Amino acid sequence: MNPSTPIRHDLLYHGRLAGFRMGLSYVLATDLVNDAVLRHDCDPLAAHLLGRAIGGGLLLSGVLHRDERYNLRWQYRGSVRTMLVDVGGDGTLRGFVSPSQFGDDEMSKEALFGDGGQVTVVRSRGGQVLNSGTVQSILHDVVDDLGYYLSISDQVETVMTVLIAFNPDPARPVKLVRGLMLQALPDTDMEQFDRIREELQHERVRAMLAQASEPGDLLPRLVEALAREEIDAPELEYTAAPRPRFECTCNQEKMGVVVRSLSYADRMDILQKGEPLRINCRFCNHDYVMTMEDCRAAWTGSGKAGE
Repeated sequence: MNPSTPIRHDLLYHGRLAGFRMGLSYVLATDLVNDAVLRHDCDPLAAHLLGRAIGGGLLLSGVLHRDERYNLRWQYRGSVRTMLVDVGGDGTLRGFVSPSQFGDDEMSKEALFGDGGQVTVVRSRGGQVLNSGTVQSILHDVVDDLGYYLSISDQVETVMTVLIAFNPDPARPVKLVRGLMLQALPDTDMEQFDRIREELQHERVRAMLAQASEPGDLLPRLVEALAREEIDAPELEYTAAPRPRFECTCNQEKMGVVVRSLSYADRMDILQKGEPLRINCRFCNHDYVMTMEDCRAAWTGSGKAGE
C-alpha cells in the first residue's frame, strides 16, 4: 500500500502488538455511520452518540468468528434512553439510538445519561446465545462504558477511543469516524499497558486520529506514537477484516412472523379497520406494508406474506 494514497472507504483491522503482548483493533467507519445517521434522521447529538457506539461495536467485533454476532445495548436514565448495535464477524452492522432527536438545547452529561444505566452484551451464533453479561454504567460515555464492560465482565483490560467529526452538509453530515482499541493479552506488562493507555489520550495522538485523510501508514505511525516512551519498538501485526457496512436482516417474510405473533384482539381490530398494516424495523427504519391479504396469509399459513 502506498502511504501517500488516501483510503476512501471504510476499513477495519485486527491484530496485535506482538512484542508488547497486546491485542489491537482499528476502524474507519465514516460511510457506515453516515448511512445510519441518515436512515434514522439523527440530529447532531444523536448522531454523535450513535456514531461512537457503532465505532465501539466494530472495534469489538475482532474477537468474533465470521458466523458470530454481538448484540450491544446501552440503556440510560437521562435524555438518552437506548442505543443498540448488532454487529457480526462478517462486517455487517445495524443499530439505532433512541431518541434520534434531542433538539437544540445543550445538555450536561448528567442530563444526558441520568443517574445510572447499564450495558448488556450478548454473543451469539446462528441465533443461539453463546454468552452474555451486563454491567452498570459508571462512566457515562458510550465508548468508555463498553470498554468498562470488557474489563469487568470479560476480565480483559481494555482501552478504546472513537472520534467523530461532522460536516455542515445534510447529505453527508458525518465527516469522520475513526477508532482504536487495545487489549491486554495474557502475560501483558500491565505497567506498560497503563503507560500506553495514557499516551492514547495525548493531544498529538488524538490529532493523528482526527486527521481527515487515511494514508496507508497511519496505523503504524499511531502505534509508534503510543510507544514513544517504551524502550523496545512495537512489533505491529495486523490483517484486514471484512469491510464494515450497514446491513439489516429484516424482510417482508419476517414481518409476517411479527403479524402472526399478534393477539386475537389485535387481529380483529386490524380486520375491522380494513387498512394496510405498517410495520417499522427499528434497526434500519424501513417501513413494511402488510395488506389484508398479507395478514390473512400470515395468520392461516396459506403463503408467504408479501408474495
